[in-house]
Amino acid sequence: MNPVALYFASGESLYLGVSLLVLVIVASPFLKKTWSPRLRNVGAWLGLMMIAMACPPSPLGMDLTCVCVFLLWFIASNRAEGTRTWMRLRRVSTVILIELLLVLTVVEFSYRRMPLIVGKPSDHLVVIGDSISSGIDPHISAWPAVLQQRSGVSVTNLARPGAQVSEALSMAQELTPVDTLPVPPG
Repeated sequence: MNPVALYFASGESLYLGVSLLVLVIVASPFLKKTWSPRLRNVGAWLGLMMIAMACPPSPLGMDLTCVCVFLLWFIASNRAEGTRTWMRLRRVSTVILIELLLVLTVVEFSYRRMPLIVGKPSDHLVVIGDSISSGIDPHISAWPAVLQQRSGVSVTNLARPGAQVSEALSMAQELTPVDTLPVPPG
């Protein structure tokens, strides 16, 4: 797969986008009225696009709030006349936007933590799934078979074409005691 496409598909662009946007926001008050506000605007929109392309799993309300606060900050930062109201609006929107970006980053980063798997090491894998795991095309190997061929790990594929989430428990009944992981204490 193309490394650039993989970078955006993995959601990693969120961190670079947040960093770029925070850098632009923090540097914004120090910019002179020459070409640098244009560069700031390009950087701000590029950062926002990178965040959006990461598709963080946040509630719609938070997404809309972030976009509204960004637009408020953007408009207030680009106002030519520096009235007291616009200056105050820019400061407040700056603080709120940075806080929202930090919260978004911390929440997303917490999802990246890998769970601790306890128990004895296993030499096999069991797949419970639907059409994608069972194989869409009979002429092309399903991904569990490809995984077994490439890794050498034994893979048991219990997936069924057209299966739905409600059928996962019936598929799980086909597991043997060797196939399961022990439940962690606590």
